[in-house]
Amino acid sequence: SGRLQREAGQPARLSPAAAWRICRERGLQAQIPAPAPHDLRRTWIGDLLDLGVDLATVQRMAGHASASTTGRYDRRERGVQRRAATLLNVPYVAPKD
Repeated sequence: SGRLQREAGQPARLSPAAAWRICRERGLQAQIPAPAPHDLRRTWIGDLLDLGVDLATVQRMAGHASASTTGRYDRRERGVQRRAATLLNVPYVAPKD
């Protein structure tokens, strides 16, 4: 339990076996089938995006080289994206004759 310790300022790495063990333990605690490590990663990334954390920040946190990789985790509906676009205030300026 608890946070992963950092090594020289970098997040500590987990072996695949350790990640699966943690998932198994958490599944038992929650009385659910053990989630796969990537299920937790996908949920974590999706939750950050749902909370409005910008894509570039989530990309860096996830360690993705490309924003398009992070974008595949974006589960927000198109309606949310349209509402976000309405936040922009782009005034109409009539052309001069």
